[in-house]
Amino acid sequence: MAREKYSSAFLRKLEGKDSRGRKVFKAWQGVLKYKEPNPDFVEPPEDGSDERTAKQKRREIWRQMTTCFDSDKVRTKSQATKALEAWRVEMEAKAAKPETASVSVPDYVDTFLIEWERNIEASTLKGYKNLAKHIRAEFEGVALCDLTGKQVTAWVNKMHRKGLSQATQVKAFRLLNLVCKQAVKSDDLDANPCDKADAPKSPKPDPNPLTEKSRAKLIELLEGMEPTPLAVAAYLGIYMGLREAEICALQWRDVDFTRELVAVHKAIGRAEGEKSTYIKGTKTDGSTRLLPIPAPLLDVLKARESKMTDELAQAEMSLDSEEFGNLYVIGYIDGRYKNPNVLGKEWRGFAEAFDLMGTRGRLCTFHDTRHTFATVAVAAKIDVKSVASYLGHSNAAMTLNIYADADENAKRAAADVMGEAFGQAQG
Repeated sequence: MAREKYSSAFLRKLEGKDSRGRKVFKAWQGVLKYKEPNPDFVEPPEDGSDERTAKQKRREIWRQMTTCFDSDKVRTKSQATKALEAWRVEMEAKAAKPETASVSVPDYVDTFLIEWERNIEASTLKGYKNLAKHIRAEFEGVALCDLTGKQVTAWVNKMHRKGLSQATQVKAFRLLNLVCKQAVKSDDLDANPCDKADAPKSPKPDPNPLTEKSRAKLIELLEGMEPTPLAVAAYLGIYMGLREAEICALQWRDVDFTRELVAVHKAIGRAEGEKSTYIKGTKTDGSTRLLPIPAPLLDVLKARESKMTDELAQAEMSLDSEEFGNLYVIGYIDGRYKNPNVLGKEWRGFAEAFDLMGTRGRLCTFHDTRHTFATVAVAAKIDVKSVASYLGHSNAAMTLNIYADADENAKRAAADVMGEAFGQAQG
């Protein structure tokens, strides 16, 4: 919805608390307020009777949009004021767009992302913006109203020829499809051209768990290491199947040594910029889970707790139990969490140094420790629902679909489990 200017622009100073409960600066937030036509407005009846609601009587309604400025570059109020003005000018230029009929596909996608920014996770927005680049590369100058299913199919085929991954092709197509659906809903398009296009095929699961040889090598390496963040993270990956973003968000208050349980209920989100991260909920509701800690991992976590306690003593820092509980298991004693990007890079160097290969014949990523947990669990005939629960999958079918084909032992185990299940049913 086009608008020429914003009625007001102002700043908010966002603050948080450090491990000692002291206020600390987090970032400056810019806020833009504007009016736009009220979609629920109803003209007054000519006969003089008026049964409209208060909402239906308003011709315009207030809206607002916000953004957080980079805390590394914008720290003073003067810097924030300049950043706010630059953002306001940028947003007004984007808002004063021409009629939809002449708006290009990429520009419409960009506007869609701006308007949806407040409704989606920052990590999701980051992914959408990266995918939007593929749309702009193909449809620059193509008006949204002129887009055809044939053009979309040609674009999908071109992405395939360029060698883009199947996952990227599918996600880029889904974004364009989502935008076109919204355009139809907003009466900016009569029909969705993606409905007439050949969509890319969804990629088959391609887990790359550690080979048996690499698993043995990794365990041997870990047993000889101090409880460093990398070592503890690797243990959590192979023994519990946690995602790296979940591991980085794990705090000591989430670890119950008495009941030998770990509560997984948050993760580190990745926004725009390599260093831009934030705390968010887990991937799905099913990803929030309370998990038993395997015995070997229990000793590792206790060793990690002891090491952090020693580090605090060396730094002459004193924390009570509640303050210590707010520290991150693989984080720092000053209260910061470890960036998942940093963890991934550290693991990559470690895997390269010790040639930790997967069953697909390529070097294992940190996420492949999760695949290793699942593959070994399925091959060991552990109840599939229990495996799915550890992984945070919504159902056991998803777990079998991904991991039963990971290696020959897993496939044989899956066949045996199904054979036993049907045998019991017949008995």
